[in-house]
Amino acid sequence: MSTSRWIAVTVLAATVVIGVALYRVSPGITSRGLLATVWAVWGVNLGVNTTVLVLHRD
Repeated sequence: MSTSRWIAVTVLAATVVIGVALYRVSPGITSRGLLATVWAVWGVNLGVNTTVLVLHRD
């Protein structure tokens, strides 16, 4: 894998880890659901943007 692909994978993995950590520490079901939704949308958006950038660079 090229360096840019490693960066993309690392960023995506970090997003998942941070999302899970925040999910575990956030109190209450409602805020957990909201936080999970926000992180899912942000994570998918970041993943798509990173993938597009990587594919265009390589």
